Amino acid sequence: HGLRVSPRHLQRAFLDAGISPRQFILDERLKEAARRLTLGGEQARVLDIALSVGFNDASHFSKAFAARFGCSPRA
Repeated sequence: HGLRVSPRHLQRAFLDAGISPRQFILDERLKEAARRLTLGGEQARVLDIALSVGFNDASHFSKAFAARFGCSPRA
């Protein structure tokens, strides 16, 4: 299966978009975490959501989230 796209083509697409694959993945993980925090309300545990989107450390997640959205995950 797969994407049927050559690695070089994918690399060019990221270069054209002006973002690295690593930054793209981080941004997508943070957006999904924000979505889950919004849907979960008070019952959403920040650590559980951080772990569920691929972060291994709550502190790193909180810093990355604040840098991306300008507020803490709890806010």
